[in-house]
Amino acid sequence: MEKRQIYTELIAAVNHVLHGTALPAHIHWGRLIELAQRHRLTGFVYRCISGRNDVSPAQIQQIETIYFTAVGDHIRQEHYARALFEELHRREIRYMPMRGWCMRALYPEPTWRTSGDLELLCDAEKLEELGEILSGYGFHCVAVTETEAVWALDHVRIILHTALIPISEAVTAYFGDAWERFLTDDGVEYRMTDEDYCLYILTQLSYLMVIDRISIRMILDLYVYRNAKPNLDRGKLEAELEKLGILRFAHAIEALCEVWFGGAEQTDDLMLLGSYIASNSAYTADADDSKKRRIYVIFPPYHVMKRRYPVLRLCPVLLPVFWAVRGFACIFSRHRDKIRREGGREATLRSVKTRERVCSITGLDLGGTNTEK
Repeated sequence: MEKRQIYTELIAAVNHVLHGTALPAHIHWGRLIELAQRHRLTGFVYRCISGRNDVSPAQIQQIETIYFTAVGDHIRQEHYARALFEELHRREIRYMPMRGWCMRALYPEPTWRTSGDLELLCDAEKLEELGEILSGYGFHCVAVTETEAVWALDHVRIILHTALIPISEAVTAYFGDAWERFLTDDGVEYRMTDEDYCLYILTQLSYLMVIDRISIRMILDLYVYRNAKPNLDRGKLEAELEKLGILRFAHAIEALCEVWFGGAEQTDDLMLLGSYIASNSAYTADADDSKKRRIYVIFPPYHVMKRRYPVLRLCPVLLPVFWAVRGFACIFSRHRDKIRREGGREATLRSVKTRERVCSITGLDLGGTNTEK
């Protein structure tokens, strides 16, 4: 089964939960669970699996473990967030929740949008005082940059930002006076205007697209936000997106939102863009994932091997034999280095051509420079 089919199955699973649409007749649950974990969409797959008889007990246990671990992290984050917010109000230290904390409330079920990170915008001169508060809760500082400090306790991370998205001069200038435009009811907890938050999502998506850390869930966030805010001032958004140099990207990504989750018609460009995004993962793999990749290279699964050795379609039990045949050929073939080099060049050329097309579709330079005309 091709990767493209797997990611479309994941999209179908999300739509099944969101809109009640039908699931595909045949689903490769093992690979779907793996992809859902990479893109942080296990809550949707967990709900799809419930009550089905075509899922193995091991797969059910796998998705339950992943999902309930994420929910546990979510609950712990809620606990520390409430305590921190109360203390910030007591001390009258202004702050603004960002990303997952804001998006969670817009989903039909908050645990569908789990996250171990609590991100806050705060004043740079308050970082030391905030650090003292977090230390009192048992958190320890694990990273500090010019614009953020990261504090962690078990699986919960609190990220203190002192700037929104310092990715370009235009974006920095737009959000530079954002505190003056933010909204607040008590002078302590702030929030963005609806239009500014939509711009924030899109500018962040453009940045993550450039550094290859964009994910399917981030596109879902944009879809959920747009549907929760139907009265956005499109004129203002278009004007500001053009100034920021990401108008073409915004049009492409919003169109992809509607194809994936709104039932809009697919196009070749959007199919390529969607496949490109789905092939990335916004989250760094751990050591176990690295081991799995090495095992995958040495012992490719049946769906890969049957394309190389068609006889396996008729007799799958011969898979170990053909693993041995493949290993023998790789070790002793005089041409293995040449084949590897040629295969590498071919893969590189495909990758370059794909990236060039994605650049054309989005107006982004995926090497790191915005090229919108």
